Amino acid sequence: MDSVRVDRRRFGVVCTPHMMRELAAGFPALASIGWPKQQPVPALDVARSTNMHGDQNLSPHPAPVDELLPEEIVLQIFELAVHTQPSGTVFRVAGVCRRWRAYALNYPRLWAVLKVGSDSPILQFAQFGLELAAERALNAYTSTTIRLQLDRSRHWPLDVDIEASAHSSSLMATAALALATAQSRWRTLVLRIRRREDIDKFFGACQGPSLMLEKLLIIGQGSEAPLVFSGKALAAALLPAKSLRHLECIDCVPRFSRGDTWVDAEGNTRALFSGVTSLHITRPPAGLPAQRWQRLLRTFPRLRDFQLLETPAHFLPERPAPFSHPHIRAFTLDTSAAGLNTLTLFSFPKLEHMTLSFPLLDVRNAPRVRGALYKFLERTPTPHFTFQWPEDRDAIWSFQYDSATAFEEFCGMAFSATGLQHLTIELRGHHGPWQQLLKYLDELTPELARSLGAPELQKLELSFRRPESSSVEAWDPIDELVRVAADYPMWEIVLYGPDKQPFALWAVLEDPSKPVVEFSLSKWLIS
Repeated sequence: MDSVRVDRRRFGVVCTPHMMRELAAGFPALASIGWPKQQPVPALDVARSTNMHGDQNLSPHPAPVDELLPEEIVLQIFELAVHTQPSGTVFRVAGVCRRWRAYALNYPRLWAVLKVGSDSPILQFAQFGLELAAERALNAYTSTTIRLQLDRSRHWPLDVDIEASAHSSSLMATAALALATAQSRWRTLVLRIRRREDIDKFFGACQGPSLMLEKLLIIGQGSEAPLVFSGKALAAALLPAKSLRHLECIDCVPRFSRGDTWVDAEGNTRALFSGVTSLHITRPPAGLPAQRWQRLLRTFPRLRDFQLLETPAHFLPERPAPFSHPHIRAFTLDTSAAGLNTLTLFSFPKLEHMTLSFPLLDVRNAPRVRGALYKFLERTPTPHFTFQWPEDRDAIWSFQYDSATAFEEFCGMAFSATGLQHLTIELRGHHGPWQQLLKYLDELTPELARSLGAPELQKLELSFRRPESSSVEAWDPIDELVRVAADYPMWEIVLYGPDKQPFALWAVLEDPSKPVVEFSLSKWLIS
């Protein structure tokens, strides 16, 4: 790791050239800063070779820092200064000068991010058998720190991130009591819970309203099975929350009862979370009854985006009638082949975009699951259908060995969708038979699409994203894309960088250092 040295009398936050490159890559706005004419050379580009041997300085002189740097740069600088060894980054900053410290004390946005977790140095006491002392010290430290940040953040919206501690059973309640005075300022709330009691204690100390809360994320940690917690207690602690639009649960799910409602200030009876439009659930518990899922969706009457990720198989002995939700426009299901029977629970008559991810070839030998999938597609309008091929390498290579059979199965599934207009195959990386898939799709004409049952099909697309797994080989698709552009001139190639801004293939050919994290090939069907 690069060494960092600071002269507190002369300089601001000091970084090595490698750290500066990381900052510049993450924040392109640095290149567009208008530096004062009185400063002949920007401080961000100067190596203080005489005193620092190549280290670079982020100095607030000669102009105030808030006039030189975008706000996100200032936040990043102080984030680096707070964490001497942050996880997932190469940065290491030793300290800041007096002027930067004075600036930080009067910068409310810096104090509006509250992180309470189990990584406090105080917990080292617990390693020596002093669990009670560690718990008391952690609770006192947490309460004092939160009050300090609430005071210095003034009236700025708060981003709260709380992780339950294995050494303190009362940490969640302590944090909630300290935060309750500013609950109306919560903008985002992240809770990392270990036991169901953690979330009960936190929300038991909250009374609402949460008028500025926009996003709620609850993550279950340290439990063998996904957690189920009371949705009514969640609502009682937060409501009214007029700005809440996004709710995400990982390794946990809320449980609602029949008839759960609340009465607003005008005396109207409403669903608990009538304003939420986006609901994402990752790894929910297996075997939840169908009524649980239906009650869950009834609680969110204006839901438009519904995602079920890494969903286990659901065995449904009762086989109820599908629950119809009139407002859902986007639906994502990531599951195993056996988990596709989850589709029998739902009906989305106004769906606009559906994304499915499952082992395609496994469905071929499971007629009951295959039937559930086809029935859902036939009764559900799907203008845009996306199939995500799983990232698992074995699945990719098995697809390559039998790509013709897999493509046949895919077409049978895709063309069963009602009202199909836009068809997308999404892959991780560019391994597997994607060029063979491109050949198959290129041969798909409007006449053939009509004969297969998709008379409204207008657009075909192959989409590729950089693999998340570090074990995957280096991802460099440019040479292959050049050959594809020559062999398939009717297909449009669009590339995307880390900032999600699109650019053409020629742009990366002119500048090979331009990062590519995603690209797509698309073709319009013209009769």
